[in-house]
Amino acid sequence: MEKQTIYINGRFLTQKITGVQRYAIEVVKQLDKEENINFIILCPNEKLENKLELKNVKIEKIGKLKGQAWEQISLPLYIIRNGRKKLLSLCNLAPILYPSYITIHDIGFKTHGEHLDWKFREWYKIVTKLNIKRYKHIFTVSNFSKNEIIENYNVKPEKITVTYNSAEHLKSVKPDEKILKKLNLEGKEFYFSLGSKSPHKNHKYIEELAKNNADKIFVVTGKNNKIFKDNSEENIKNMIYTGYLTDEEIVTLYKTCKAFIFPSLYEGFGIPPLEAMTVGCENIVVSNIPVLKEIYGDSVNYINTHNSNFIKILEREKKDVEKTIEKYIWKNTSKILKNEIC
Repeated sequence: MEKQTIYINGRFLTQKITGVQRYAIEVVKQLDKEENINFIILCPNEKLENKLELKNVKIEKIGKLKGQAWEQISLPLYIIRNGRKKLLSLCNLAPILYPSYITIHDIGFKTHGEHLDWKFREWYKIVTKLNIKRYKHIFTVSNFSKNEIIENYNVKPEKITVTYNSAEHLKSVKPDEKILKKLNLEGKEFYFSLGSKSPHKNHKYIEELAKNNADKIFVVTGKNNKIFKDNSEENIKNMIYTGYLTDEEIVTLYKTCKAFIFPSLYEGFGIPPLEAMTVGCENIVVSNIPVLKEIYGDSVNYINTHNSNFIKILEREKKDVEKTIEKYIWKNTSKILKNEIC
């Protein structure tokens, strides 16, 4: 019997890793263990930022276009000409000509569009509006995001399945402690925060925290991105902006910081606190928004981001941490995806 062929939208392989690319990469690694289905990643004919060592999943470069043009034109035309196989898009967007199956991580472009460059925001709105009713099935990363999609697009609940993120990919990452010397943090106590420069990641809270706690050091990791309106950084003496760091460097900061602070105002899931927890960060402080309460329960500390006068850290029960880590596994995510598509 001939194997079923399923195409995967591989544009994510040409992009630097953030949360959505991480999800795609780890799901593909799990699907690579599947021998009875022929998964093929289709990607632009250009340099790949992320090179995966895969056994069963094939990677094919197609088309002459790049970026959004490739995703909207080259990708669907190739599939239409080659037998109209199922297509899985894992990073929020799918071609209008061939929507098929998709993971929508969040709809911040619609609910918090004021934080985004207007071209980026309107493009996401247009593609999602044209596709939303035609997707064969939608996956998302939390019940919070599922409910937002239902409320904003009037999608039937049974058409959406939750496939959580995980952080187990960091378990095998070896810390690069040279970053401590590079940032002049050796032997020093510091607080760490990670996230892009989007206003909804709320770096302003960390800046206010630093101003109100001049005797403490605050380290913020994240790269500038043209899709966000405000990429500014204040010049605060006890605050260090690192820019983009490797996983090895980030793991070091997770493991050695006094506390990891995640003051985000909006998330579809929020992976960084889970990453910090997974590699052994002792204290994790997050904003008290619904999605983070859904994901983390009693395993973290919650803060009111309108109060930046102090940092409150509570002792957590180890069982709560272990229970949270065990709940989110990439194997489960890929199994749910595969079972629905196949």
